[in-house]
Amino acid sequence: RRDYLTGRAATLSARLDVYIDQQISVLRALSLLPSLDAPDPARAELAATRVISAIPQWAAITLVDVAKGEQILDTLRPLGSPLPPPIAPELVEEVVAKRTPIVQPRYRGEAGTYPDDSILIYVPVIRADQVRYVLGAILRIEAIQDLMADWEGGLLKVVIDQRGRILARSGAVDEYIGQEANEQLRANTADRDTGLFVAETLDGQQIFTAFERSPLTGWLAVAATDYRQFDAVSQGSNWSLVGAGALSVGITASLAIFLSHNF
Repeated sequence: RRDYLTGRAATLSARLDVYIDQQISVLRALSLLPSLDAPDPARAELAATRVISAIPQWAAITLVDVAKGEQILDTLRPLGSPLPPPIAPELVEEVVAKRTPIVQPRYRGEAGTYPDDSILIYVPVIRADQVRYVLGAILRIEAIQDLMADWEGGLLKVVIDQRGRILARSGAVDEYIGQEANEQLRANTADRDTGLFVAETLDGQQIFTAFERSPLTGWLAVAATDYRQFDAVSQGSNWSLVGAGALSVGITASLAIFLSHNF
């Protein structure tokens, strides 16, 4: 039973990592465009606009000139119009210092964010071994929520960001997004990358909670259920695993035939 719940948390964490890694990969590919050598804002904007049309989860693409500390591209604003200061300049500085991508959610009402809840993804644009620009994608936060929509029932799934705030949830989304996770959860997961704990609610109900911390983002994937539902959920999952195993065998066989044919 415990293995089942911890497995759900680990699977959710892995699923999030794959998705975010895909977004970073697309942004890194954009950072290699020749139009960013000079840069050529018109050509860069054209490429960025095409990417956004293909990836509707992205609200905008931005480009910051590191030397000037200014935005020189923001797809939400007409080319050549005055641009606001960079979003989250402290993250821009961190990207320059570490020369690695950074991912961080920003919520409504926070300084340095768009009107809607969003996730900032920044990557360095390196030329001649120097970080000359920082390229950013503004990912709509709903994209993370959508990843949890088709999960099995009976479990509460929550994603906690690296600042301890609720990024996504399997229920009552609008009520909780951007709020701090409860103190009990933060206390039991502090300085821990994975684990399971049992907590008791005010009415005496026992809640089983498993968690897994992402090595990519630092986000915490949480799966929880109460004791009464635990048996029903874990028993139901056994049949799901049998079905999934049979399906995976079929997929593996098909893949083997495909690869053999191509070789």
